[in-house]
Amino acid sequence: MKNATPSIETFTSAEAGAWSNSYLVAGASEAILFDVPMLRSDARKLADMIFALGKTLRQIMISHAHPDHFMSLDLICDRFPQSEPVSTKNVVTDIETDGPGCFLSFKGKSGPRRPRA
Repeated sequence: MKNATPSIETFTSAEAGAWSNSYLVAGASEAILFDVPMLRSDARKLADMIFALGKTLRQIMISHAHPDHFMSLDLICDRFPQSEPVSTKNVVTDIETDGPGCFLSFKGKSGPRRPRA
């Protein structure tokens, strides 16, 4: 059986979400996601896109600790419970240190689209 050529799907968040990009790298049946949007509305659209492709999301790689790359990780993990969030130790430490402040900073600024802590 021939292996499927990997594909890369790009999702770009709305202006209010800093126009950040997420990338889904997919093979024949499985996929890895690089980064998640900041706004929940964008994360829902991304989750719908992943679901529509019919791939099993195995991992979610967070590249760095800027809010527009990790703040709606919980929504993606809830939608794809079989997926495993991964990153480097330094990024995890930065998110653990700075994440709570990021959530407080954005609380109330984005209405229902805001990330939740």
